[in-house]
Amino acid sequence: MLLTLGATITAFSCKAMAIPQGVVFGGLSGAALLAHRLSEWATPGMWLLVLNAPLFVLGGALVGRRFFFVSLYGMLCLSLGMDAIDVRVTFPNPVAGAVATGMVMGFGTALVLLAHGSQGGLDIVARCLSQRLQASAGAVYLSFDVVLFSCAAMILGGATVATSLTVTVAMAATTDIVMRCAVWCRAHAARMSVSVPVGAGAHAVVPVPVHVRRKH
Repeated sequence: MLLTLGATITAFSCKAMAIPQGVVFGGLSGAALLAHRLSEWATPGMWLLVLNAPLFVLGGALVGRRFFFVSLYGMLCLSLGMDAIDVRVTFPNPVAGAVATGMVMGFGTALVLLAHGSQGGLDIVARCLSQRLQASAGAVYLSFDVVLFSCAAMILGGATVATSLTVTVAMAATTDIVMRCAVWCRAHAARMSVSVPVGAGAHAVVPVPVHVRRKH
């Protein structure tokens, strides 16, 4: 349920917010949007499926079964959501639009992570490289995004890439904040469960020995 909700929110931020502003962002979702802008023969959701297909074929035998199917489900929710959503959110201020897009996208991504899920794409690559070559996931994401934004700068121009970077930074910050809040809430709930009284309105009573001094 949480994975479905998170992927749907991410799809909404991509289709209804990012595309009308003409921005791209990191990951395969951003690559799908860039491919859609260059060639509109396929929808963004279809481009996402096309880009993800070889990664799932190559990574199917290298990652765990649960992670594979969870990633497949998350990717399908994201891809279908991007094609099904037919709403456009516009902003008079490009900076405000970029920040809002990144925040909504980061919130959806955090929900997916809290569900121990994935939306496919680079998550499969990062998992495989971390298992085989001990490469960090952050290095995989950063390397891909550097190439993606370099291509976007040559195709779309520096102004669009600057706005796209704002979306990426806002997304990363929001994801981190939501994850930290979730960790704090879980830790606080765990502490509260330890100190809960026994029974409704009752308290655990620990017997304390009482020594009475006799008078001689």
